[in-house]
Amino acid sequence: MTKETFQFDADVAQLIQLVTHSIYSNTDIFLRELISNANDACQKARLLSLQDTTYLGDETNLEIKIDVDTEEKTVTITDTGIGMSREEVIEHIGTIAKSGTKAFVENLKKQAAEKKKKEENNESTDLIGQFGIGFYSAFMVAKKVELITKANGHDAVHWSSTGDGNYEITDSDKTTRGTTVILHLSDQDDNEAYADHHRLRWLIKQHSNYVPVPITMKKLENSKPIEERETINEMKSLWTKRKSEIKTSEYEEFYKALTYNQEGPFDTIHIDIEGTINFKALLFIPKSPSMFESMMWGGGDDKEYGPSLYVQNVLIMEKAKELLPVWLRFIQWVVETPDLSLNVSREILQSNTVLAKIQKTLVKEVLKSLTYLAKTEQDGYAWFYDHYARYLKEWVYYDGENKETIASLLRYHSLLENKAVTLDEYMTNQWLEPKKEKEASEDEKKDTDADTPTTETWNIFYLTGKSVVEIEQSPYLEQFKTHKKDVLLMGDPLDEYITQSLTSYKWIDLKNASSPDIHLGDKKDIEKQKKETEKQEKEHKWFLDAIITHIWDTVLEKAEFTQKIGNNLAVLVTPEWQPSPQMERVMKAMGQTVPPVKRIIQINPSHPLVASELNNKEPNTELLQYLYEQAFLIEWGELEDMAGFIKRVNHMISK
Repeated sequence: MTKETFQFDADVAQLIQLVTHSIYSNTDIFLRELISNANDACQKARLLSLQDTTYLGDETNLEIKIDVDTEEKTVTITDTGIGMSREEVIEHIGTIAKSGTKAFVENLKKQAAEKKKKEENNESTDLIGQFGIGFYSAFMVAKKVELITKANGHDAVHWSSTGDGNYEITDSDKTTRGTTVILHLSDQDDNEAYADHHRLRWLIKQHSNYVPVPITMKKLENSKPIEERETINEMKSLWTKRKSEIKTSEYEEFYKALTYNQEGPFDTIHIDIEGTINFKALLFIPKSPSMFESMMWGGGDDKEYGPSLYVQNVLIMEKAKELLPVWLRFIQWVVETPDLSLNVSREILQSNTVLAKIQKTLVKEVLKSLTYLAKTEQDGYAWFYDHYARYLKEWVYYDGENKETIASLLRYHSLLENKAVTLDEYMTNQWLEPKKEKEASEDEKKDTDADTPTTETWNIFYLTGKSVVEIEQSPYLEQFKTHKKDVLLMGDPLDEYITQSLTSYKWIDLKNASSPDIHLGDKKDIEKQKKETEKQEKEHKWFLDAIITHIWDTVLEKAEFTQKIGNNLAVLVTPEWQPSPQMERVMKAMGQTVPPVKRIIQINPSHPLVASELNNKEPNTELLQYLYEQAFLIEWGELEDMAGFIKRVNHMISK
């Protein structure tokens, strides 16, 4: 028997070190890589058999066998694929041995150090083993690797190495086509634990379940192997089947296994795209979070998310963030494509236009589904919205291209309807038949008749706060209640960001109901009120100046009278383009620096306390302080000096 010893060249020796210690982040990957290589060999044999019907000979079954010796601590992977000749073993074990250059190895070093180094796009190939280094992942867990292989028309070859820089090649008595890889597991880092039937079964299910050739292992009886073998993998994935072949129950079973959610999905989206890009996907929109999901997201939104990504039926990434916008992290899905370029470890996606196109298509499909469900499954959608509204609001804020369509999915509490409504329902309720074009509203604005409603009619009004219950008590709503004008009550901190991003909807502007320039009613009445207010402000300028002087001009920009707050005493108004109190709360909660904002205090001159003071024509500093503090309390819900405030109130009452 001829035996020869060879020495790896310097580049390949470095490569083995990189693969063993740096390139792969998880030792479990070794089995996936070796199964992928075996699958590649079987696929090549299948293609050759199509050209030559005698090629397969007596070995007609293309399969991959996995065997475990728990005593010897070995794992053996055998395939009936194309096999290799002696020359091919020397030249092609790990394609890098043939095409490797020092520059390429240096590039791998940089990838290992940076982990996510971006590379130029590569032309995709049909076989994912395009880099040819997956074989060397065996050295992550093995102290010695043997390879026994035979190609049609060639003698069998036995290759072995300990990965120390040398390898040996001898003749083999193997008589059948194919390749066998034997891993002698090392006793370091608990690698011998891989000599376990149950663990390998789990790894096959986890990473290679949909490899299109059968992967077999010996059956287990009472946890012990018997001679009879069984197929471990499913081979054909659900998403590669035709929709007409799949029952609803199959979708539900797959969803439950994927999510650990015992109830079925709200909707299932099955995508099969062929053209400039090629991919298949299964997307599941949940009805509500499962217990597992609630626990996962309970610790914050820094958790891993993203679809399971398959290439040629091999699981490449479990959480492919690059395919999933963060605001859709509640979607459960699987994506399979041959069009993505991968880095050498198959664990990090390269940045390319294919990825962006796939993501865009997935987002469009989710949006289409939710839009349909919101119209046809209103009760179910209401339940879904209660659990996932925050994600939809993030989506509105970040996705400028689809902003209005996503906004149509939002629901807000209506002041007049006293229930949650959409923006479209708000418009319909307010104007019965909303104008289809902005020009129509402009014609309305040109009408100069004194009884024509003001231009404020053509706004979608909203008011933000800590909760809907709190907002309902706001003095800002008084004029809206009087004139039966609806307001959307937004009690979620995220709504502050929504209104910054979504400034209009279907040509109609969104306007904060607390804005100081809102005047509802007939133009004639508004003009009359303005003249009366101007007269009062001129006559009692001393009172308004006294408030600014006493409260400090560092916190107040202006003091003015108003007739718009009903029986309330005073309110603080935020000037346009300045952060509202609710936004300040959000910013502070996020640890952001909040610039000082000078607000406008609006005072009701008809309130008995104010009217009495105006008649005295002399400022009462205690009342001035109370005016500001109670207005501040309405906005913020708390004062720094609550004890002092209560003391002043008690003193005023006792007079």
